[in-house]
Amino acid sequence: MANYVIIGQGGIGLALTERLADDLLSDLTGDLSAQTANSRIIGVSTSPKAYAQQARLGGRLCHRSINAATMDKAALVQAGLHLATHMVIVITPQSANSQTANLPNASSQTANPQTIEPSRKTSDRVKAYQDSYLAVCANLASLASEFGALQRIIFVSSTSVYGQNAGDIIDENTPPVHAAPTAQVLLQAENALVQAFGERAIIVRASGIYGRARTRLLRLATTAHTDGADCAHWTNRIMDTDLVAVLWRILHERTPKPLYLATDFTPASSFEVMAHLCKRLNLPAPIPKNADAGVQTGKKIISNLPREWLTFIDYQTGYDWVVCAQAGE
Repeated sequence: MANYVIIGQGGIGLALTERLADDLLSDLTGDLSAQTANSRIIGVSTSPKAYAQQARLGGRLCHRSINAATMDKAALVQAGLHLATHMVIVITPQSANSQTANLPNASSQTANPQTIEPSRKTSDRVKAYQDSYLAVCANLASLASEFGALQRIIFVSSTSVYGQNAGDIIDENTPPVHAAPTAQVLLQAENALVQAFGERAIIVRASGIYGRARTRLLRLATTAHTDGADCAHWTNRIMDTDLVAVLWRILHERTPKPLYLATDFTPASSFEVMAHLCKRLNLPAPIPKNADAGVQTGKKIISNLPREWLTFIDYQTGYDWVVCAQAGE
């Protein structure tokens, strides 16, 4: 029997919750693994959520509107979260724009983030990370003794904790250095869980997440023939559906690793990715920027995921699918 608690019901958290719910629905047809039998799933977020499978699963799938950053022992027990055997923390801070909208003399209707001093924007982002990632992880760490049945707790962090920025090769044994202020907060959140839960804590550092609804790069492709794309900057990514699949796999893995670098298997320069997108979209080729640069930026992250865990093993197959999905093919 497994009791799953998914803290965070944004795009990734909600999709993971619903995938676990689909597993439970197989109970109705008798096609069920031993781990899934009699399992229960609780989605946690501050705002209410409804699930498509809820009517059929009844009390085995539910949502709790609770702030995981501030809940105390009584709230934890009342929500039934203390019975968790498997927990995933997949949250996001408030956006930088929503933060700057609350600055003195800044209108929520007219404030332009570019007019905010860099130091002010950075401090607001750091506070947003502290109030979300760190607050949730630190609070759960303080309640660690209440989770008597907990087998693993998974925290979705970011490869931004690796501040290396000279085309460095990063693998699971590379220590994070030169982390930006927000990434330092992520490291503090990771450490809080590891110190409190020991080997039960699993850190998933995800690279840039893209997907069908994440179309920023597709928009940039329309002007890449004039704006250009950087040949010297290395980038890394993972499809959102693949990240959900990775988390599902870790939940069911018999002996999971303590650290996963959740990224595909093909680091690529900004220019390589943009050139592929422009070709796929029948757009003019991008102008190469920094083609003769002697200094590289970014980093090349070496995934330590089993290859079969990913559907989209490189940016080509991933963005080909995104383009087809956008076109309704």
